[in-house]
This record gives sequence, structure tokens and C-alpha cells, in this order.
Amino acid sequence: MSDFRPSVSVVIPAFNAASVVAAAVESARAQDYLGELEIIVSAGDEETARVAADLGVAVVANPSTRTPDALNLGIDRASGEVIARCDAQSVLPPGYVTTAVETLNRTGATNVGGMQIPVGNTFWERAIAAA
Repeated sequence: MSDFRPSVSVVIPAFNAASVVAAAVESARAQDYLGELEIIVSAGDEETARVAADLGVAVVANPSTRTPDALNLGIDRASGEVIARCDAQSVLPPGYVTTAVETLNRTGATNVGGMQIPVGNTFWERAIAAA
């Protein structure tokens, strides 16, 4: 990786996600990124906000509950030079942030992303993911 390690803010839009937001937050915390990394949950409901606050991450309220508003509110709160999005029902794979920043540095692109791979925990979730 180049020596340039911009600060990164991981923004997690979350609505009715109290049961899953911890996994998203923990996947962001588990990143191997060597630069500064902050995590912001933009919560559309009080229970999700409480869970996120208990996890010790920044929380912003999203009264509209709409994802675009959640992203904008999270980005407004963010201090990072790079914004990474992780939906509340998702987990970032190991090395995601490092790879994204390396790709930004190498290519000069203004936006990069990864492939979404659907998985599930229950029988029905796995069946839907396979479809």
C-alpha cells in the first residue's frame, strides 16, 4: 500500500436494524486498515440508535428513515477523507477498506466498490441468497 493513508469514515445507514447492526459495526472494526477509521451509524429508529450507541460508535438520528437521508446525515457527520458505506444488514469482508483505499490511490478514481455476495444465517435467508 502506498504511504498515503487517508482517514476513512464508515457510514452505516440503519432502520429497524437493532438485531443486525452489531455485526456490521464489528466488521468495520475488524478491518486491517492502518489509517484512521471512524464508524457512524445513521439510525432511523431509537432501538437501533441505542444498540449502536452501546457499541461505542457515533450515532446520528435519521428521522425520515430513508436510506439517502441516512447516508447524507452520516456523511455530514463524517470527518474522514474517504467514505465507505456498509449497510446495517451487511458485513465488510476482511481487508475491504484497505483494498478500496489502495484502489483509489492506484487508479485516481473518485469512487470504488466491491461485489455484494448474498449470504444468510437461517434456512430461508440462505435459500433467498442462493436464488
